[in-house]
Amino acid sequence: MKLAKSFLLSFLLVFPLALHAESTIESNATSSVGKFVQDFYDWYAPLAANPHAGPAWDAALHARLTCFSADLRRELQEE
Repeated sequence: MKLAKSFLLSFLLVFPLALHAESTIESNATSSVGKFVQDFYDWYAPLAANPHAGPAWDAALHARLTCFSADLRRELQEE
């Protein structure tokens, strides 16, 4: 009985810490994705707004190739 109580108490003390760690990881991942997207659009928007620079998507494919999956690159190039 003592072992069961000890286990339950340990679980109740550790479980909230595990939940907090998980939410911190998710929060970091979300902010990392958000930063990536914001950085890309900060670079891309002025390029797309310039009518004399040619197709902005073409420049993006050449300058930021790693931002696109192989499938998306192929589809954009076919367009």
